[in-house]
Amino acid sequence: MNYYGFSGASLKGLPEELMFNLLLLLPVSDIINVAKTCKKFFILLNNESFWHKLFLRDFPHKVGTAGSLEWKISYRIVYIAHQESVRRVRNLRSSMMDLRDRYDYTSSYPI
Repeated sequence: MNYYGFSGASLKGLPEELMFNLLLLLPVSDIINVAKTCKKFFILLNNESFWHKLFLRDFPHKVGTAGSLEWKISYRIVYIAHQESVRRVRNLRSSMMDLRDRYDYTSSYPI
């Protein structure tokens, strides 16, 4: 048993600062899943300081857009907007490839 009363193999037994830094290495989807595992992680991962660091890690160019909102809410808004723009780019690329394929198909036949 360690100082916190957990077995040595438990992540819960790590100091909060170390857990904080380890969790910052994970993708946001994994961070959300870790927060669901126990009360300690839920509390640790709902810390404004954590979401501020996560925001700076994932969206360093958007820091001025956070305004007066909480960092977790700001992160969510910017993350959703980013995912939407990624989806639009993928759809545009797919449309462009479809047009190219149709052109290749129709231009191969003599008129």
